[in-house]
Amino acid sequence: MTLHNEPASVVEARVTSSSSLYRGQVIAGPMVRVSALAFRVLCANQGAGVVFTEEMVSAKLSKATREVVVYRIPFGLLPNNNKTRPPIDMIRLSNEGTFDLSSNESMAQVNARLVDVDVVEYVVYEAFKNMLKRQVVFSTIARSDRNRLHQHVDLDDGGNTGYYPEGSPLVAQLGAADPAVAAAAASVVCEDVDGIDVNMGCPKKFSIDNGMGAALMSAPERAGAILKAINDAVNSPDRVASRPHHRRIPISFKTRVFSDVSASVSQLRRVVECSGFCVHAITLHARTRDQRSETAPLQSHAELVVTQCRREHPTVFPEGLCFVYNGSVDHREQADLFVKRRLHTSPFEGAMLSRSAMWDPSVFTAHRHTTAPFVSEALGSPAEISRVYKAMMLLHRVYHTNFTYVKYHLTRSYQEFPCVKKTVHPKMQSARSYGAFAELVGFDRETAQRDFGMITFEELLPKSATVGKQDAVRQRESGDEILASDAPVAKEARVEGLTSSA
Repeated sequence: MTLHNEPASVVEARVTSSSSLYRGQVIAGPMVRVSALAFRVLCANQGAGVVFTEEMVSAKLSKATREVVVYRIPFGLLPNNNKTRPPIDMIRLSNEGTFDLSSNESMAQVNARLVDVDVVEYVVYEAFKNMLKRQVVFSTIARSDRNRLHQHVDLDDGGNTGYYPEGSPLVAQLGAADPAVAAAAASVVCEDVDGIDVNMGCPKKFSIDNGMGAALMSAPERAGAILKAINDAVNSPDRVASRPHHRRIPISFKTRVFSDVSASVSQLRRVVECSGFCVHAITLHARTRDQRSETAPLQSHAELVVTQCRREHPTVFPEGLCFVYNGSVDHREQADLFVKRRLHTSPFEGAMLSRSAMWDPSVFTAHRHTTAPFVSEALGSPAEISRVYKAMMLLHRVYHTNFTYVKYHLTRSYQEFPCVKKTVHPKMQSARSYGAFAELVGFDRETAQRDFGMITFEELLPKSATVGKQDAVRQRESGDEILASDAPVAKEARVEGLTSSA
């Protein structure tokens, strides 16, 4: 592909990418069954400059229906947009007080200040025995006037200038193998996110067998075509013209390195060229396709890849294109070495934290009092672990995280803490309810059972409910749903006190 005589659309895409959403940011990376709404809100609250969804399979997301549902959420647990970051164990209730999660006070004190919040849920209805299972594929806080009022955002700015409903810019990561399906999935969610990323590095068998993730490392032309199809769909002239401030949706991708620097450079160059130069950023995981997290990252190797990209192909990788480093970044101070370019030899301008954030979202806090290795020291006592996970459980509860996600997240994390691995972790493996987990992380038994109880946030509907489903699908397929009104759908209460009534 020649770089001469570029069409106007390519030039426009390059101009758009000159100010990357990721530049100078410490980013909460995508993690399957972890990066749900509650987790992202907590990461943003602690200082993450950008938050990613988990990887969402395009084939499934493209079939999802957009529904706006009212959650009743304590005012103090709403994301704030003034970028004040209260400590993780002191979550703001109001201007007059705080709720101390280190105590065993009842959640009733928090619930006293409930507000109605519009939440967008992208759902699919799947057959389950003789019922329909309503599965939420992705949820986020809606960009509605009511929510902007709750979050103290000027309604006259069109709702897009500096307003991030989750507290920081939200990027939807897609797992994709086919350009058309990827474009369809991106079109479904693009008005509710601040960016779209494509996973080109996941080494899991499911991804590779289905042509997604790391399978795209050996198919750069197809990878580029996926990016181009997404960009053409979400940034079409009509879509951009219809958005306030003619906002464009930035496109990026995340991949891994090859063991040979030249092979990595060749792959990245071909992907960017075949994308039509539409990407604003590339996240480079400093491990090869066959390496796992237990293997030390190849930081210097990744730096050579980026340096060679810039030096040998400056028109393909201009200064406006941001490279983000990913690979065992343990805490904010370490991430800042990339973000603030303190390592003068490093060409990276952003850093992504994943596993360390899963264990402790306070790693994003700028004023942590330790730079110690996370697992061994930073959360080295049961009291410190309880402090973090009580806050996490509270947010999972009010933002309706599916129980299977909660169990996966907590059991994955607690096995990494030596001080509770043999005592608490085995009990988590056999726990079957929100209430059981709430007690295990430190809430007293009465509070755990009364305020968490047997919640699962799973819904089974009679098959007669398909009429509503079909109506919603028709709305989505007509195109109206993508730019849908913020009016919430009427819905039966799922949890008393924290959801809307029918």
